[in-house]
This record gives sequence, structure tokens and C-alpha cells, in this order.
Amino acid sequence: MELDSSNTKIAVFGGGRWARVLLGILISSTKPGIKFSVHTNLEEDMQEWIDKRNLRERIFVTNNEPDFNRYQYMAAVVANSSNSHKKSAEIAIAAKIPVLVEKPMTPSLIDTYELVEIAKKNKTLLSSSLVFLHASYIDNFINKLGSIDTIKKVYFNWTDTFSESRHGEIKSYDSATPIFKDVLPHMLSILSKILKNNSFELIGCNVSCGGSCVHIVILISNIECCLKLERNSDKRRREIFIKGHKNFELDFSTEPGIIKADGQTYCGDINWSSSPSPLEKMISEFLSDIKLDKFNQESNINLALSISKLIDQVEPLYLKSLDKWFIEYLNQKEVNNKDIHYFLSELVIGTLKVSYDKREALIIRYLRIISSGQFLYDYQNSNTELVNNSISKFISSLKIN
Repeated sequence: MELDSSNTKIAVFGGGRWARVLLGILISSTKPGIKFSVHTNLEEDMQEWIDKRNLRERIFVTNNEPDFNRYQYMAAVVANSSNSHKKSAEIAIAAKIPVLVEKPMTPSLIDTYELVEIAKKNKTLLSSSLVFLHASYIDNFINKLGSIDTIKKVYFNWTDTFSESRHGEIKSYDSATPIFKDVLPHMLSILSKILKNNSFELIGCNVSCGGSCVHIVILISNIECCLKLERNSDKRRREIFIKGHKNFELDFSTEPGIIKADGQTYCGDINWSSSPSPLEKMISEFLSDIKLDKFNQESNINLALSISKLIDQVEPLYLKSLDKWFIEYLNQKEVNNKDIHYFLSELVIGTLKVSYDKREALIIRYLRIISSGQFLYDYQNSNTELVNNSISKFISSLKIN
């Protein structure tokens, strides 16, 4: 299919699983006259997905950037790797194209802030994809809670298995993005809605299992919130426990979940099967804002900035705790190869950005070096200025034969 210059279009940046999920919702939420251009280096995978759904008449795939000056576009959706979010969104904003950006909006507060300021300067709609703000079962849980004044503590568990089927495709995590950067936008948007506050204060962060399990404690409205985030878990969990004068629980591991309140158990949303999904509602609201020419997204943007700020604050504590975990790991008599493999995957893929075809071989080489009794001695006697007391930096500095 050639890109048709006579039709209004929506640009989609990205070709992975989530980009395809969003594209499917966009297709079903728009009239047949709306065409889509998909911009990705995963052209073959995306084309196969398009052909299976007989969508060639509506979707054009390319590894080039959109030509917003030549063709008529109504919107853009950014769903590529988080490190590319800012660049892709900037391209759309520069052409005054409204843009929806998948979470996290960018990898850092300064990048998110700069993107927000560019959008304001260009008077262009910028929206963060915080899908759980549109979840009916969260609203129903809030209604059961009533006043938040008696809440003393919140526990929130968010765990995933290595892979699972979601939206008709196999979902797996991206080791290039640490779990706290990937999951905190979801957890914080939900908690901000429940506790009616977008301000988060970091108390502490503790890492285990090579970084695949993270415990974070924050304050929201002076309420202590204990967050557990885990990959490679034994099961999928989405559990919120509210402790106070009365106890409340929401388990939405399987949507719409169940609510426990006052000794009773309720369905998260009795109208779930006949209502639009949270994702459909989010896309519908975005398209509606474009049609109404709405540029004031202050609440959404302020929340995105607060989330980026907390993620920035978590990162140094995460890395410090990760180093502590690694030293303890080296001194164990029995080691868990799954945990160290995860640790090295995050380092090789995320920090060193090693190409796909060389990743596993480098991980195996690092594993061989770490398994030697000499490794810990070399680290403890290394030039601390060179490695800045960081295990990750020390491993990165090693000469690989």
C-alpha cells in the first residue's frame, strides 16, 4: 500500500506488541477513511500482523519518520522504546500534531519537562498514556472506600510471570527498562486517583533477585504506601490492600477484579463485559480531545511530571541496593542462576545497549568471569574512582576475551 495523500492519518511510532494493541484499538475507534502510518524497524512483524487482519487498505508501514509536512495528519501515538519517546513526540509536536505518549513519557524528569514545555510553546496537545485512570473498577473501589481520612497504610503488589498471554499476544518484559521505570507509572497513577494527590515522597527502595524484585516505600498525603514490583514471579498479581479504621482490598489480577469491603465481596464492575475497556476509553478521550481542539491537559501532564520525578529519585537508591544485593550474592554458598542472569541482562541490554545478536554470548562470558573466585577480590581491590564503587560499572570495565 502506498501512503494516500488525500486522507487524514494517524501516525504510530513503534511496532512491538503494545504498539499493535494500541493500533488495533485505534482501528476500531475510527472511521474507515482514517488511515494509519506505522513507523518502526520491525516492518516484517508488523506487516504479518496487518495481513492476518486484512488491514492493508488502512495501514502503511515504513522504517522512516512521518512526513508531517507532506501529508495530512490528525494525531500521533508514540509506543516505541521508552528511550525513543521524547524524540518521536518532538517530531509530532514540532508539526503541531496532537500526540499520545506511552508510559513512561520519557526516561527522566528533565526530558519529560522539556517535552511538556515544547508542547506548551507549540500549543499542541500532549497526553500521557495512563490507562488505569480510565478503569471503572478503580472508581468503584474508591466509592467503597469513602473518606480517605482513616487510611493508615497501603500495600500494593504488582507481579508478573516471565511471559503470559495478554490481548491475544504473548507479553514479556524488556530488560532494557528496569521494572520500576516500567511499572511505577501504572501504580502511581492508580494511587494518585485513590488518595487524591499527585505528590509523591520517596522513603526507601530495596532490591532483590538481581533487580527483578523491587520494594519501594513512598508517602502520599502522609500515608505510607508499600509497593512491591516483581518480574519472573510465580503468578500475575494486581493487589491493593488499604489498612485503616476498616480494611479494603482490590484484586484486579484478572479484570475487572474483586473488591472486598465490610466483610463483603463485590465484582469490580458488574457492567464490565458490556462496557468499553479502560484502553478503549483512553483512546476515545484522546480522539475526542483532538476533535474538540482541547489543549489543556494540566492534570494529566502534572501527574506525568510527578511520576518522572519519583522515578529519577528511585534510580540511585535502586542502583545502590542492586550493588548490595550483588555482593551478598557472591558470598552465597548456593546461587540462583536465574537472578544473576536477570541482573546481567539488564546491564548488557539496558546499560551497555549490546545488539540483539551479541547479547546472550556476552552474558555467558560475564557469568563465567563472575563465577571465578578471583572476581570479588578484583572488585574489592579495584580503582574505586574508575568504577565509582559500582558493581555494574566494574563489570562493564572488564576486558572480555
